[in-house]
Amino acid sequence: MQCETAVRPAVAGDVGELSALLAEAFVSNPVASWLIGGVAARYTTFLRVFEVELTQALSHGIVRVAGDGAGVAVWQPYPMVLETVTAHDRALLGAVGIYRRRFAHLRAARDEHRSAALRLPTGPDRPERPDQRAEATEVAVAAGEAGETTEVAGHELVWWAAAPWLRRRRIGAALLDDHQRRLDAAGLVGHTVTDEPYVRDLLARHGWRTPGPRHLSPAGPPLWSMRREPGAVRRGYGR
Repeated sequence: MQCETAVRPAVAGDVGELSALLAEAFVSNPVASWLIGGVAARYTTFLRVFEVELTQALSHGIVRVAGDGAGVAVWQPYPMVLETVTAHDRALLGAVGIYRRRFAHLRAARDEHRSAALRLPTGPDRPERPDQRAEATEVAVAAGEAGETTEVAGHELVWWAAAPWLRRRRIGAALLDDHQRRLDAAGLVGHTVTDEPYVRDLLARHGWRTPGPRHLSPAGPPLWSMRREPGAVRRGYGR
């Protein structure tokens, strides 16, 4: 039997190492490639971005580390207070430099996807086929505009990665299990956005649902907004 990976809270001294891990993990990511064409510029820009994201999350969110820095998960309670959002946005704009327009587009798309995920129907009668889920989400969004549903508070999985050379060792699964226990105990919804099918599938095996993909732009990569209800049952063995 494989031993469970230990998970601990991050501290300020972890920021440099974890920023490098995230930048390495995301340098070939579809959205990262869409945001910044050159690999060298992409890595250095994301290194700055992750330093901002981790520093912010240590003060206003939750950062969990797997093993001896083998993986990291960054969670953000939602909704954030306005003062925190404003300060965070200013810091990110400084980090992304000349790429701020595309990063702003990505932020708007993530906000839209979060709203879609938080309005997914709940309960035993939720649809299972992608075409049914998409239709149900459209209905739910329309109902929300009529005041019949509202977005719910929860925790957003903002960043989540294992060191690229340590993948398929259940590091990501250990990080998920660690925080999902806390979400279940508090009765909170989890939500995230991913652009990678294998991440979508791994989350699905941990009880996360999606209404289907939406493209970042007509020529951009697909994004899946995903939601997990408290106590959602795992559907298989995670990686």
